[in-house]
Amino acid sequence: MLNITSEIYRTVANRLREAVGEAEFFSGTIAVAADVDYTLRATLLIYRRTVSDESGSWRAIDHVVPVWWEFHSVTDEGEVLNDFDFAEFERELID
Repeated sequence: MLNITSEIYRTVANRLREAVGEAEFFSGTIAVAADVDYTLRATLLIYRRTVSDESGSWRAIDHVVPVWWEFHSVTDEGEVLNDFDFAEFERELID
């Protein structure tokens, strides 16, 4: 079984943040190519909170509810089982 590292969680979370923008809903695919190719396919509800500081205010991600998701890891030899944990992914995703 392939261990999903903090770096992979962080990379996928950053790509998802870029894809989501300011939206409160996401349905699509995020792909990360490395030694192993990772793909997150998901439909997500994204809850936000308003954050303010001296530079202004913005809507930060507060919680993510997965309606449906799957996370694949593929090597040159084919798909490999992995230990992806959505709760750990969400911790990387929350602003």
